[in-house]
Amino acid sequence: MLTRRQLEVMTFIEAFVDQHGHSPPYQDVADALGMASKSGVCKAVDRLVERGYLRRFRKRGQGLDILRRIDDPPPAPVAEPAQETAFGWLDPAARKPGIIVVHVNAQGEEQAVHVFPDMAAAADGLSRMPQV
Repeated sequence: MLTRRQLEVMTFIEAFVDQHGHSPPYQDVADALGMASKSGVCKAVDRLVERGYLRRFRKRGQGLDILRRIDDPPPAPVAEPAQETAFGWLDPAARKPGIIVVHVNAQGEEQAVHVFPDMAAAADGLSRMPQV
């Protein structure tokens, strides 16, 4: 659920992108919405990025890409978390290999990290973990 201010900022950004083909400068958003400074726009954009409506361009300070519009339905949740396995050194100085298992949620955030000394311990440890 978006706040009133987030909704206003998102609506302005969508209209500006539709008309001009690129995202507006924060100062233009602040002026159009009667905000005292760009910091309020920046905070609203931060929340919109967190909620999956916008994405920042890495090499352009205020460049934004619309990922989801206000009218779009929310994305369907992913039923189960992904699991990635990485092989690394438990003790780099001693060159002791180990198994690192990282559980990642649907948003790509690490949920848990498990470290095992060898493949047998990893298989045993993973078999004992509850299935989500």
